[in-house]
Amino acid sequence: GFLLQRDSGGPWTVAAVDPDGPAVKARLLVGDVVVKWNGGEPPRYAQRWLGQQKPGDVLHLRVKREEKELSLDITLGEAREKFYQVAE
Repeated sequence: GFLLQRDSGGPWTVAAVDPDGPAVKARLLVGDVVVKWNGGEPPRYAQRWLGQQKPGDVLHLRVKREEKELSLDITLGEAREKFYQVAE
């Protein structure tokens, strides 16, 4: 997993990368700016798009990092949620 953020109307920027997830294995780094998403413009609601994909699907990203552009392929994993319960 990874988390994206953007200022109003600005580009998507990687805000966090799960250290155990497939994005880090694809070399995605915090601060990378998403230029292309599967060959086109990044979706308006990237997190919603990601939630609609299946584990094993591949996301092709073109990112800008330190004035260079890189192509990264991320094999999507399962979305996991942690639930906590307090009991006496």
